[in-house]
Amino acid sequence: MKKTVLSVTAVIYMAGVFVFSTRPGVDMSSINGIDKFTHFMAYLVMGWLLAAAIGSFNIFKKTLQLRHISVTAFLAAFTYGDVIELYQSLLPERTAEILDALANGAGALAGALIWARLARLGREGIETEGKDAY
Repeated sequence: MKKTVLSVTAVIYMAGVFVFSTRPGVDMSSINGIDKFTHFMAYLVMGWLLAAAIGSFNIFKKTLQLRHISVTAFLAAFTYGDVIELYQSLLPERTAEILDALANGAGALAGALIWARLARLGREGIETEGKDAY
C-alpha cells in the first residue's frame, strides 16, 4: 500500500509540475532569485518523492543500496526537468533557460540526498532497536 501511495503521489506531483511549467503565466524571472528558488524547491520535492517511491519497493531494497536509489531518483527528476525545459522552448509564451535546468538539477539532487540521509537514519534506528532487544 505504501509503495502505491508514494508512486501515485510522485506521478501526480510530476504531472502538476508539467502543467504549471507549460502554461502561460506570470513571468517570475523578473523577480530576483524567486524563479530559481521556485525551481529548486519544486525539484527538491520531486527528487525526494521519486527516491521514496523507488525505495518503497522491497525488490529494490534488496538489490540496490541507498546511493543507487538516490542517484536513480536524481537522474529521473533532472531528466524530467530538462525535457520540460526543452518543451518550453517550443512554446511561444514560454522560454527555456539553462539556469532553470541547473536549479531543477540542484533541487532534485538535494531532495534525493535528503531522502537517502533520512532512510539511512531510519535503517540505523531499526538496527539499534534490534540490538537493544536482546
